[in-house]
Amino acid sequence: MDKIKSSWLMVLTLVFMSGCGDSIVDVNHNEGVFSQGIVSTNGRKSSRAFDLESVDMVRSNGLSYLNSLRSSAGMLSFGSDSYLNAAALSHALYLVSSNTFGHYESKKTRGFTGITPWERAVAHGYPHYQVSENVSGGNSNVKDSIDGLFSAIYHRFGFLDFSFDEVGIGKATSSRYAYTNAYNYDMGIAGMSEICSNNDALNSYHYYTQVCADLTQKVDEEAFSMVMEYNKNLNPKVVVWPYDGQQDSKTVFYEESPDPLPECGVSGYPISIQFNDIKNGSIDMGSFKLFNVTTNQEVTNTKLMNKSNDPNQRFTDKQFALFPMERLNWNTNYRVEIEYNENGVYQKRNWSFKTKSLPYQYFVVTGNNQSFSVARGGTYLFYMKPANCNDVLREATASGLAVGIGFYDTNTIQITIPNQSGNIFVTPSNGRNFTIHVN
Repeated sequence: MDKIKSSWLMVLTLVFMSGCGDSIVDVNHNEGVFSQGIVSTNGRKSSRAFDLESVDMVRSNGLSYLNSLRSSAGMLSFGSDSYLNAAALSHALYLVSSNTFGHYESKKTRGFTGITPWERAVAHGYPHYQVSENVSGGNSNVKDSIDGLFSAIYHRFGFLDFSFDEVGIGKATSSRYAYTNAYNYDMGIAGMSEICSNNDALNSYHYYTQVCADLTQKVDEEAFSMVMEYNKNLNPKVVVWPYDGQQDSKTVFYEESPDPLPECGVSGYPISIQFNDIKNGSIDMGSFKLFNVTTNQEVTNTKLMNKSNDPNQRFTDKQFALFPMERLNWNTNYRVEIEYNENGVYQKRNWSFKTKSLPYQYFVVTGNNQSFSVARGGTYLFYMKPANCNDVLREATASGLAVGIGFYDTNTIQITIPNQSGNIFVTPSNGRNFTIHVN
């Protein structure tokens, strides 16, 4: 009997930004979600196969992919920073060596360089504390890591922040690590580094502290504001996701901590819009609609999230997200239509995107004891359509013909059929057994 356990993704975001005035700090902390895939064949457990990536390759590929996504959304590209790279790598190594996960480090643990992301960045030479961090574990490569972070709404907003313009990327791997791979992304602001390197920046009695590596250094309020607004001025007025014209959008969202949908374990991929706060006035969202272009029907089973109903109070008054309560269809065109008022003036915005295609023929399992016929020697996908928003597949077993079995995603089983006829009996954890007849 072949047995698999479903794969989960852990993603965390933590953001530090200083507030206005003398010695005022505001911390916005997003915790994250996780799961790790384990494959068991004939009773022998083995770790899921992971791509081998060098640190240089991770940084190069990760930066390129992040910038391709930001560019597609119309945003300023990230630069690479050596200090942030060092901080990101050190924390990834810390997570792997201590077999833990999260943003914080313990002084008593080997490999400690700083309790918080901003302390670690400064410890590695970064001139200031304006640092944001994303962490993920259990991914097979850096692209999957980034895609996983973009599927989680709080973490997506972190990568699409209007203020940051540079990033450091790190990755560590160990077969003894519970999650095999740890990826870390530390983001910062280049212009703030210039200010903190200039001790003569104080030109008035209005200033900030707790900004630079020297926490007592006084940073002129006007200079601080100019730097904080500089990247916002270079970024667009509005950013939408999936971006307009995207051809490979994901279809599903599972878990995030803190959880934006605590009542559900699975939903459709969230659609979001962010308004640049220095280029927009007050936003009053009127309607936020999603349409299946093929059927020209509105997707009505949705939940609109904003600052007032975000259960974790992470959204600003310029961020909105529409959660389809069921997975979007694969290989399907969708259209988004939004109506809102900006400072009382009516505005309308439409955009379109397409979800990704599947690499293999797939079947939808909706009931118990269904049967499917397939040809010998092929690979097929079996999507266990959730009966409700908490119907998440945890594991599955297969008996009969010896097969290659795994998870394409948490609710989709991937099976490679041998070149022989016979039957395969699949037993998922949700009890909806099905049979595959191989002709």
